[in-house]
Amino acid sequence: MIEQGKCIVNKMESLAVKEKNRLINSLIHKIARIIPKKVSVISLTDKHFV
Repeated sequence: MIEQGKCIVNKMESLAVKEKNRLINSLIHKIARIIPKKVSVISLTDKHFV
């Protein structure tokens, strides 16, 4: 019975890790998409100031 409980906990932990990794990956993708836009905006404003 205890072994079965450990197995369930391990499965839940691995699922949590997978979910966390998925969230981190999606955050990285979002940030990666946002950064180029900001950089292009900054370079455009720099040209206006020069």
